[in-house]
Amino acid sequence: MHLSDDDIRKYSEYFGFDSVNRLLALKNRTSLQERLLEALLLYSRSTLAKDLADRLVYMFTAMESMLLRGPSENIQQNVGERIAFLIADTRAERKKVVENFRHTYALRSKFVYHGHSTISQLETLREFMTNAWELFTHLAKDSDRFSTKEQLMDHLEDMKFS
Repeated sequence: MHLSDDDIRKYSEYFGFDSVNRLLALKNRTSLQERLLEALLLYSRSTLAKDLADRLVYMFTAMESMLLRGPSENIQQNVGERIAFLIADTRAERKKVVENFRHTYALRSKFVYHGHSTISQLETLREFMTNAWELFTHLAKDSDRFSTKEQLMDHLEDMKFS
């Protein structure tokens, strides 16, 4: 689907394009903002991939680069929960986000570890892709609240245990 200039203006705020544009326009960025732009570049590669499994690899890599502290963390638990705290407001919504993340992560793992490239759960993927976009637009919108990824991680941990 191609978006015209009028479409972009019309939906800029609604879809979060304005937040990403503001981030791109910054002359002096924090280390968190630089990291976010790198993650958005990875994320954008998913839009060019024709195969759904390839799209998932790029999307997960982008999300993990923003929301993992280190290589020893449990990806499904920690990244899923961090996304949930960033994009969902209620306990029920957060549980749904985490469950979708785990289910979609299992689909990605079937591809990465077992070569299964056929993905038929389109509703699960649609929800995941919506959550991923919400995550990145939320991070772009609030990227000036934290200077470093570590500060963002600390904030998310505080939210989790509050």
